[in-house]
Amino acid sequence: QPTRFLALGDSAAGTPAHRQAPAAMADWNRKTPFDFGVTLGDNFYERGMSSPSDARWKTQWDELYDPLGIKIFASLGNHDWGLSDSPAAEILYSERSPSWRMPSPYYTFTAGPAQFFAVDTTEVSEAQVLWLDRELKKSALKWKVVYRHHPITSDGPHGDNRMLVERVLPLLKNRVDLYLAGHDHIFNHIKADAGVEFFTSGGGGALLNLVKAGPRSQFAGTSTRSFGPSTTSVANGSRTHSTTSCAPLAISGAQTAPPTAPTPTTRMRATLALAPG
Repeated sequence: QPTRFLALGDSAAGTPAHRQAPAAMADWNRKTPFDFGVTLGDNFYERGMSSPSDARWKTQWDELYDPLGIKIFASLGNHDWGLSDSPAAEILYSERSPSWRMPSPYYTFTAGPAQFFAVDTTEVSEAQVLWLDRELKKSALKWKVVYRHHPITSDGPHGDNRMLVERVLPLLKNRVDLYLAGHDHIFNHIKADAGVEFFTSGGGGALLNLVKAGPRSQFAGTSTRSFGPSTTSVANGSRTHSTTSCAPLAISGAQTAPPTAPTPTTRMRATLALAPG
């Protein structure tokens, strides 16, 4: 039984695609249900949320994502830091929502055979780097997935992030299986570096960027026609992936369980093929 989850980035932008993406997710969820979801930051344009009582929660989140019937574990992006109170508002809204979950700016939780690490790349403090290193060392689960807003490496307009390459990538090599990011409004898979597969899924509703595949690309593209999901399935050390605009994923392992409350928790070598959805 696989563990299936959605990954979406750069979503609440007030564009028509902002509603098309959740509709596509709901359609996919009816056919092959998801266990939970994650966000890849820039959850609310342009400057985040003013408070847990901001009226936009209803139109930009509740009406769109509550109907999925799953919990969605969020991470922060640079736009979520536009208002000084926005990160706190997004954390506190977890107490009011059946779907939204963000217990802190960075945290970890487990789901089936995988451990997930939500990280804030807008504020990469030394404390956060030490926390990630410590939690990765402690994890004994087969799959390790790090997700955050900024890509380490990308074919999109922001390109590679030198600070993350120098400070974060060394922590991930030969320890983490998937690195999921947004920020560039594209769909991009960069070939593995020391066992880490890099995905950018920034098509959750913001206006899309142009992208040109580079020498490291497994896939690079955008679509103005569809805002449907991509799929990753993982079993017995192999993985396949297809994409259109937001990223539903599936992980298979010895046991499947609902996500735990966010708390701390073998390595697997994977082959991955990616093609347009």
